[in-house]
Amino acid sequence: MKDKDVAQEQGLYGGERVVRYAVDETGRYVKVLSKGWAPANVANEMAIASYEDEAEKQRRLVLQGQASPLAFRMAQAKMDEALLSEYAGFSRRKVRRHLTPEGFRALSAEELDRYARALGLAREQLMSAPEGKTTV
Repeated sequence: MKDKDVAQEQGLYGGERVVRYAVDETGRYVKVLSKGWAPANVANEMAIASYEDEAEKQRRLVLQGQASPLAFRMAQAKMDEALLSEYAGFSRRKVRRHLTPEGFRALSAEELDRYARALGLAREQLMSAPEGKTTV
């Protein structure tokens, strides 16, 4: 794409711009600031809706006693088992176990703190059941 053709449509970034790479008149790749691009906006909106749906699903499962609060907080943070495993320093198998109510209840204070740090929460927030409809 030529640098003069980089989309400047209203994006999801507020007034911020993002860097795109394009070819200048000499054929070299250059950085060009872009306000947004409609197809990227649609894809990002769909991804956000998907995250919100997953967090809402997990919230309902927690309230029904079928999942741990960790499952909701993980979805709310847009993480999966592999990413949470990396951030918290647990094996994926352990994370999967802790997503169940029984596994979550067995966590020590230290383990809860590791998850809370990984999710950017206080331990009390991690342990609380989510209320109301979820907005990510």
